[in-house]
Amino acid sequence: MHELKVQSFSASMAGMSAVMGFAAPWPHVIAGLFFAIAGGFVGMTVSPSTERLALPLTVVVAVVIGVFAGLAHPHFVNGGALMAWISALPVQLVMGVAGLLSPWLARRAAAGDIAWPWKGGLK
Repeated sequence: MHELKVQSFSASMAGMSAVMGFAAPWPHVIAGLFFAIAGGFVGMTVSPSTERLALPLTVVVAVVIGVFAGLAHPHFVNGGALMAWISALPVQLVMGVAGLLSPWLARRAAAGDIAWPWKGGLK
């Protein structure tokens, strides 16, 4: 009976992960979400105090950007040598780094400056 419950839980989590659009196994997705939140907290603590987001907003932004990075992870292989290298990394690492960069990415997106840092902004 216990094994049936575990299998049902695993199947429902796999279904939720597939509905979200992830190609990775659900334990990797959950671990990636935790890494994204942890990265968001680290990004918040190293930001100047005048630029920090509120704690709930930090978690939401880190999760959203981490999910976007996790969903895009298998598709990075089509983006050149650097992006193909990133696609070979574990999805948890990609989501964690996205969470770490989430305060910076959110500020740039809110300001409308979504170009690559070395190419200048949208004018």
